[in-house]
Amino acid sequence: MKVVGVWKFDPRGERPETVPLEWHKRLEDYIAAIAQARDLHWILDQPRDYFFFGLAKGEDNDSWPDWLQQMVDKKDLVDQAALALWTEKELFFHWPCKAELLWRGVIRHHDGYRQDCYTYPEDVKSRLGQEPDGRNNGPAIHAFELSGGECPKGWHIHHVYDGRVLIPGTSKPILHAVNNPDHFTHSGGLVAAHPAAHFVAHESELLGWLLRWEAFKRLNFDPDNIFGGRK
Repeated sequence: MKVVGVWKFDPRGERPETVPLEWHKRLEDYIAAIAQARDLHWILDQPRDYFFFGLAKGEDNDSWPDWLQQMVDKKDLVDQAALALWTEKELFFHWPCKAELLWRGVIRHHDGYRQDCYTYPEDVKSRLGQEPDGRNNGPAIHAFELSGGECPKGWHIHHVYDGRVLIPGTSKPILHAVNNPDHFTHSGGLVAAHPAAHFVAHESELLGWLLRWEAFKRLNFDPDNIFGGRK
């Protein structure tokens, strides 16, 4: 979708006068969602300026699957946050330059923040040229960096395939990359995310799908063959 207008307003005050008439219903739905989102205190406790985004189909996204376009029409506050991030996605997400598997056969250890989770094979160690990162997500971090990705200090390496939602039209969950020995260290499914974007990515199904769509467009990474790409 293409953002064709952004309006800053206070939901407790006057409505922005320049919002087109055909979008008034969307705006009122958004304000109602704000009022109902009492569990999202991290948003509601912020200063009372909110943003309403006017969206229209753009040439770049006309090929989106129908089910993804329909998700963009949702009005809940988390998805509004996702759309806000997505309008500046280059500021909040960094991608690798290529998709490749670093280390076949390894999955992520789920035992907290141990520093000695892995014994790296010699061929991987030789590629690193540094002391291997033994933390539970260390191999994925190395896979991202060796594929040309840049992760600013304090950002997170995020697996866009997290097994948390179903493949559209089926009862089968999407790939859970960290538990799959062919995908835990596959850079095609990795993105560096700003802490705020990383949080919203875990809360918003819409942002999760936007990231998976972006992985498909940039890297042709589509392990569940949802978009018609390849693993």
